[in-house]
Amino acid sequence: MGNTHYPNNSDAAERPLLDEGAAGSGKGRFLVRICFQGDESACPTRDFVVGALILRSIGMEPDDIYAVIQIPGSREFDVSFRSAEKLALFLRVYEEKRELEDCWDNFVVLGRSKSSLKTLFILFRNETVDVEDIVTWLKRHCDVLAVPVKVTDRFGIWTGEYKCEIELRQGEGGVCHLPGAFFLGAERGYSWYKGQPKTCFKCGSRTHMSGTCTQDKCFRCGEEGHLSPYCRKGIVCNLCGKRGHAFAQCPKAVHNSVAGQLTGMAGH
Repeated sequence: MGNTHYPNNSDAAERPLLDEGAAGSGKGRFLVRICFQGDESACPTRDFVVGALILRSIGMEPDDIYAVIQIPGSREFDVSFRSAEKLALFLRVYEEKRELEDCWDNFVVLGRSKSSLKTLFILFRNETVDVEDIVTWLKRHCDVLAVPVKVTDRFGIWTGEYKCEIELRQGEGGVCHLPGAFFLGAERGYSWYKGQPKTCFKCGSRTHMSGTCTQDKCFRCGEEGHLSPYCRKGIVCNLCGKRGHAFAQCPKAVHNSVAGQLTGMAGH
């Protein structure tokens, strides 16, 4: 058998985190790297990183982790989680604990997805918009890591807002941000999160707001260059994004799935 070559520390430092495309549909996709930046001779063991940092300090369970990999001689520990939700949980708790607990001294966490993980707030003026429809819309634009929950005030009364954890997707030009305003059917919704750029509701430009926008945009087909009354193209659903039906007829809309279930029950 040939000799196995293990990279030295400089090799490991230049090795990039596995990106989503390379990871495929599962293994290694939800990844962070825990790096020890202290003296090489004082580098803790893998058991310390797993037991003291990941399980005890962060509070993860062994079943939350797909793998923890350390190349011999390296001061870096690649941690692969079983889901995006577990990755989001790790990063959120790490931000809380890293300055409070001594076990994190000389450690830093690097994560490809860290800047893409956001706490999103959604608000509609009409409180009857179904949360399942909101999730359907969100999944067209980002990865939803947890079911949206209602935000309440100090009296315990719902503010009309929903809050949830999401991961923004990557496009050719970088991070794909959510629009600050959108429609579900005739109901206008608003979204915001830290780092969300301000854009024109009509055309999506970051150079002006909708009040000064001169671009014609059709809210029937979603294309620019003409207004809805002059549209000659098929309507595009603002819930599922498919052409040929409106929100009222969308098979993914909650009101239609409920109606279908009731019809089926009546037929038995």
